Amino acid sequence: MGEKELYFVHYWATWCGPCIREMPEMANIISKYSDRVGFIALLDDYSDSMETAVKIVENSGANMLTVDARHSDFMELVRMAYSGYVPPTILIGKDGGMIGEHIIGAYGDRFAELIEDALGR
Repeated sequence: MGEKELYFVHYWATWCGPCIREMPEMANIISKYSDRVGFIALLDDYSDSMETAVKIVENSGANMLTVDARHSDFMELVRMAYSGYVPPTILIGKDGGMIGEHIIGAYGDRFAELIEDALGR
């Protein structure tokens, strides 16, 4: 899939309160693991709220590659990540396969444990 050992794919929306509240914690996770983990944000309301999303990300420091979840180029990734709930997160290995199950809800700092476990496999 790429050069990183693991990919963290997070599906979120600007209307999702828990998504926004966990962003500062996500910033800590990103700064701690960005050398080994690729962070990708699938933004549900990208075309309607990109300016709002940019402000949220800038204010929190949770700088992830942010893409339009509705864009046809990302549909396979969306199919893997989306669970019917917002925010879901998945971990993807170098081979492109999902590691574990969907992580449903705002985990914040607890994402570090999941990343450590996945990196240790």
